[in-house]
Amino acid sequence: MNSIAPGMTRTEMTDGMFGNPGLEPAVVKEIPLGRMGTSEDIAQAALFLADPDCFMTGERLSVTGGAELLRVPTLKEITGQ
Repeated sequence: MNSIAPGMTRTEMTDGMFGNPGLEPAVVKEIPLGRMGTSEDIAQAALFLADPDCFMTGERLSVTGGAELLRVPTLKEITGQ
């Protein structure tokens, strides 16, 4: 069995997290691919794992744009205070 570990992804379910206008720019600055994930990114990962030709098992697929390689922005960076 495989799993998907999504990074920061803006969806209807996560919209409440983005009440602070400084959050998204601070996070995107730390993502090597330069953007937030989308539900389409997660869906594409699921399609890859569901393909009968996918020769993976017991793996966690990180769909983060490389964010786990860097750091989490500080509260000061997010709020500007």
